[in-house]
Amino acid sequence: MKSCIIITFPHALGVPGGGTHDCLQTALHLQVAGADVIVVAVASHTISRYPRSEPPPEQRGNAAISELEAKGIEVIYVKQNRFHYLLDGLAVRRAVAEIIRSRKVDAVFGWHQEVAFLSPLLRANGILFGMIATNGNYAAWYDAARGVRKVIQNFAVVRQLQSADIVFARSNFMKNLISELFSLDVHRIHVVYCGIEPIFGHMERVFSTELTRFLFFGWFIPEKGLFDVLEALGKVTARGHVNWTLRIAGWGDEKKVRQVAGEHGVADHIVMLGKLDRPELINELGEAQLAILPSYAESFGLAVAEAQLAGLPVIAYEVGGVPEVVEKGVTGWLTPMADKNLLADAIIAAVSQPKETYEMGLAGRGRVSKCFNWQHTGELMLDCLQKVKMNDNDRVGCRGAVMRANA
Repeated sequence: MKSCIIITFPHALGVPGGGTHDCLQTALHLQVAGADVIVVAVASHTISRYPRSEPPPEQRGNAAISELEAKGIEVIYVKQNRFHYLLDGLAVRRAVAEIIRSRKVDAVFGWHQEVAFLSPLLRANGILFGMIATNGNYAAWYDAARGVRKVIQNFAVVRQLQSADIVFARSNFMKNLISELFSLDVHRIHVVYCGIEPIFGHMERVFSTELTRFLFFGWFIPEKGLFDVLEALGKVTARGHVNWTLRIAGWGDEKKVRQVAGEHGVADHIVMLGKLDRPELINELGEAQLAILPSYAESFGLAVAEAQLAGLPVIAYEVGGVPEVVEKGVTGWLTPMADKNLLADAIIAAVSQPKETYEMGLAGRGRVSKCFNWQHTGELMLDCLQKVKMNDNDRVGCRGAVMRANA
């Protein structure tokens, strides 16, 4: 009999970013691996001002919902609470309770604070509770909180991670981080890497003796490193390397990006592409010669892995799960976080040795295609679930035998 798994998610399914993509692909490939999957998502977006507004139509994710439903996955949206994101968990709990009244559910896998009120309900119904730990910035998120915010974090997220029957970490870095930060039992944490869609590896790579086309894609916030890239490229230009263009794809404050580019003297070298859909991004990756993606925190490094499968050499910061994706000096350059001088040195090294840089890109493609596969992700998560269920049944059986022997 198929396992029935509910996946909960704290945002609308069209909110851009790696977390949403991870959720969608996890749902799809658990279904492919043989589970029946239901997604319960909160109809919210990342802006949390009061009163909380509905997500704009483009963030609702109608195309993503249609893709899930075409694979037989039911999608249930619950309304966000008007006052506070913590209270979204009450609507999620009601939706999950309604599902388990009508059918047998084997497990619920949660993402973040939307699971705040689920654990007692699941325990009462004998349903396994899992968490998917994808926040590479957990340490800063937790250490910076004070007062009421710290209480909310402990209640909504930390206690849920501690009480979960199984926790999936997207890298060994994440496993070690959450184990130490939140005092989790390391034996309940299973490292299951993200996969990368094979379509990223379909474009042909062509060697060029001159590297002039760079690419950044992601969110335009300091933590994703775009402003570091612009500063580093200003240093590259000052050192006489001026024949290049940085193409910037993503979402955020474009005015701020242009301002920072102007401050570092590279405004004429950038092209703003806006937010790209999957085919458009793949096309840009196919045309680019170097990906510069120096994020400050990554649980895995999805964008880095996508660029590598596209055959691009990568320059990134040596943080989070990125060193498990990029083999330093073999498939790309990894530099210390926030060191713009060394970031500039890596860019200059890349353009100064085009043959070696091209070969790095091909090595990255081979590494990612071998190591990171969504089908394997779904199968491994389902296999971990089955083992936890078997162990739980064994414990129940042992307790029953002891009780009978003592009767």
